[in-house]
Amino acid sequence: MNPEQIRNIGIAAHIDAGKTTVAERILVETGIERHMGRVEDGTTVLDFLAPERDRGITIVSACTHVPWGGCGINLIDTPGHVDFTLEVQRCMHVLDGGVLVLDAGAGVQAQTETVWRQMKRRGVATIALINKCDLPDVDPLGAVASLEERLDAHTLLIQYPQTGPKGLTGLVDLVERRYRTWSGGKGTLVSLPESLSDEVEVLRSELADKISNLDDEFLEHCLSVEESPSGQADPQAMHAAIRRVTRAGLALPVMFGSGLSGMGIDWLLDGICAYLPSPADRLAWGSRVDGALRLPAPDADAPLSCMLFKFQDQGKEELAFLRIYGGTIRPGDELWNPRTQEHERVLTLARVHAEHGEELASAGPGQIVGVTGIKASATGDTLCDPAHPLQLEAEPPPAPVIQRILEPQQDADRPALAQALARLVHQDSSLYAHEGPSPGQWTLGGVGELHLEILAGRLAQLSGVEPRVGKPRVTYLETIEGVSTGTGKIERALAGEVKFGMVSLAIRPQHRAWSETRTLSSGLEVTLQPEISMPSPGQDAESRPMGVVAPNLQPQIQFGPTCPIPDPMRSGIEAALLGEAQSGPLCGFPLAGIMVTVVGGETRPGQDSQAAFAQAAIVALRDALGGDETQVSVLEPTMSFEVEVREEFASAVMADLTGRGAQIEGFRPEGTLRVIWGMVTLYSMLGYATGVRSISQGNATYSLRPRGQRALTPGDLESRGLSFG
Repeated sequence: MNPEQIRNIGIAAHIDAGKTTVAERILVETGIERHMGRVEDGTTVLDFLAPERDRGITIVSACTHVPWGGCGINLIDTPGHVDFTLEVQRCMHVLDGGVLVLDAGAGVQAQTETVWRQMKRRGVATIALINKCDLPDVDPLGAVASLEERLDAHTLLIQYPQTGPKGLTGLVDLVERRYRTWSGGKGTLVSLPESLSDEVEVLRSELADKISNLDDEFLEHCLSVEESPSGQADPQAMHAAIRRVTRAGLALPVMFGSGLSGMGIDWLLDGICAYLPSPADRLAWGSRVDGALRLPAPDADAPLSCMLFKFQDQGKEELAFLRIYGGTIRPGDELWNPRTQEHERVLTLARVHAEHGEELASAGPGQIVGVTGIKASATGDTLCDPAHPLQLEAEPPPAPVIQRILEPQQDADRPALAQALARLVHQDSSLYAHEGPSPGQWTLGGVGELHLEILAGRLAQLSGVEPRVGKPRVTYLETIEGVSTGTGKIERALAGEVKFGMVSLAIRPQHRAWSETRTLSSGLEVTLQPEISMPSPGQDAESRPMGVVAPNLQPQIQFGPTCPIPDPMRSGIEAALLGEAQSGPLCGFPLAGIMVTVVGGETRPGQDSQAAFAQAAIVALRDALGGDETQVSVLEPTMSFEVEVREEFASAVMADLTGRGAQIEGFRPEGTLRVIWGMVTLYSMLGYATGVRSISQGNATYSLRPRGQRALTPGDLESRGLSFG
């Protein structure tokens, strides 16, 4: 298929806004499915995992392909729960356009803001769909106002809803002045009523004015027509202008409908094809060995370049999802992973439809496909032509903020559990698993309580054994303030041979910008400067610019330009330092947000030993961390929260949040609901689901998202039962 005819789009929303229902309706409207799957009945095509159907929520993104209006739409239904926001991030990385779904009765909600930021950061052109307009007592135009107020979006009202006591009764297409009514679930195009004519012309005039302010070409068109420039603009010129401003990210077209009844979904599909970009309209960034490279527009004859953005279980195999940017891929092709420096071979190639697939002989630019045979690559990796290596831009995964201890019921179950756990970690880069110190006992880390709960269930399903799982606990980290140096020297006789290694290093925090000169104990003078300026630990993770590594990821290791240590010894040093950093000097928590620079050392030809250098590096790091100048602090994750609660329970919920140490940052009414938001430590919110349900008698919902880190005081350490190592 010509890349200009392809649309790669994702459907994203706050949980329960109805995005999976919209996606299921699209399958019916396009003829892919005969019957409408329902979330409440567990019959959806795209929510195919057992936990998804049991809970009625999307956990993993699901892909499908639908035809419409001469276009081929690769559609991805993304999760709405904040615990699975990494799934959304990974999808946004490879999508060209998106549909932001809002509940007509609720408008913008917490996760709506999160996915909107992800879309904006990735430059994903977006259409908004105000869903559930068929329900009584909803306010579709109020939902549009919330887009402008809370997201600061430049909305384009290209449709105008007509509502009655029972919800949506009609929909006006302001661009082409079409009017559709619904009766018995069927839509009918009818003449625009005379009573609506004046109002429609005013709204169309306002729409034209908005577009004119954003697009000079459309402004010139309006000025050139004999009729009023704000009311009689040509529909085709208006469509083209909406297309340009949407693809440029300047405006957000707004449409209305209902995924459940099907109202307006065919017009939404028209809008996807008309306004959202094709792969030919977007460029990807990559790099070659010789410097920066901006990849050309998709070309089937170009060297192959694609990104692996997710895995999905397919029996005993893993299906790897690839977005192809350039070139053509076929079964049997050999691919190169520049990160792992390993070759991969494509065994099968398929166009994916949820948990099924249609085998393909080849796939070209802009396509999203599933392949088997990928063994050594991970999500976010670039796979390319071995003769033309390049690296596509990728984002690091979020750091885990919550943990659970996991172990088998009996020793015989350990191998099966270990194999299944390795598979899940491979598929989900936000999942962390560390075995030890007791064999067969793992510390499982994730981004939320629900995340770990569901993964524990999937682990049992994959392994065939039911593990013992501990209660959730917060992931604590240790970091340092200031700059410190250390030296380690190992000189030992083993089996009659002397093994030697000496390492000098300096450590500093990543989230500070340092530039100073230090004299090491060996007499070597070094200037310490950061390679990257880090955000402060309290900065909202969502507001970090692209390319900036969060300070709570693993320590960074680098070698100074004058470091004399031979290259063969350096890999052992790096592995040893990363291993030692797993246990900090204060409470034994992993070190984070630090840069370790190996600035010096000593070699003795004939006596140099990689093991000795590795041990010397460990001694040097302990020396640096144990210095009088080194200030070590314990960090705990903080979260942004938003609680929606019925008015009569709002005071009790606020009092409970204050008692948990939360900082209330805002409060607003939304009909009969009250929305409260602010910041709180994750520790204070463990088990909050039960607490808020009890206080509100089940009339409250809440969401959490990572906000940053804060240093604990001695009193905090004591209250959390943390002891010094």
